[in-house]
Amino acid sequence: MTQQSIIDPDMAWAAFDRRDRDFDGRFVGAVRTTGIYCKASCPARHPLRENVTFYPDGAAARAAARVGYAPHHFHRLFKRATGVTPAAYARQMRARRAGAALHEEGSVTEAIYAAGYSGPSRFYEGTKRLGMTPSAWRKGGAGVTIRWTTADTSLGKLLVAATDKGLCRVSFDEDGLDLAKHFPAAEIVEGGTALAALAARVVAEVETPGRDRDLPLDVRGTAFQEAVWQALKDIPPGETRSYAEVATAAGSPGAVRAAGTACGSNHVPVIIPCHRVLRSDGSLGGYAYGVDRKKALLSREGG
Repeated sequence: MTQQSIIDPDMAWAAFDRRDRDFDGRFVGAVRTTGIYCKASCPARHPLRENVTFYPDGAAARAAARVGYAPHHFHRLFKRATGVTPAAYARQMRARRAGAALHEEGSVTEAIYAAGYSGPSRFYEGTKRLGMTPSAWRKGGAGVTIRWTTADTSLGKLLVAATDKGLCRVSFDEDGLDLAKHFPAAEIVEGGTALAALAARVVAEVETPGRDRDLPLDVRGTAFQEAVWQALKDIPPGETRSYAEVATAAGSPGAVRAAGTACGSNHVPVIIPCHRVLRSDGSLGGYAYGVDRKKALLSREGG
């Protein structure tokens, strides 16, 4: 069996067409007319279907071979166990090593190689999701600009804060001083035209939860926290899950208490809808911004 034969081309194209991040690490699409290859979630304009051939991701295929599984089966088992894809897990672990190395090594370049990156360009590409440069990360966020504003909603005053990459905090009953406590090394700046437009979208999401699924985010956490947050985003508007169900969806069925803690660590509630999680007995449970707000948000979704 060739490597190409274990990839279902129709499945791969469907994932490629919808830019499905869950398939990153499973395959790459190679464009015969240009020689370029892309992962499933590649944001670039898509080529014609007939010009694309799909191949298993090399790293995932090698890992699968070492344990004796087909790559697609290994991918499914790995995600079930950890809550994230093999490629996402590898990126998170390498970024975590980079964070430690940036505090220990004599220079950013030395830290990059110590963390296992093949070179600076790969590290900078991988840390775009962080919303800050490697040097800023090393200095605890110094040099990162976070813009903020407050907006009135029917549930009270809302803080909306964002980096150039996306929303980093959305919270009720907070202002710029509270924001500085969460990001003490960042430059905190009030206002901005671009932020006003983003804030209007966030307010609309509070008033009608679940309507805008494309709000840009700049949030980070451990591999488990990010798996929980993804599980929360996967809950459809109007539906709820128990903490046990969220823990299972995150790949750790026994980590119910930890799943609750991860929900509480969510910097962008409503956008990552932790209000859709209930206790196992069906009661509302807690909510960082008050049970009445949780009840109201669920009511607006018909839940």
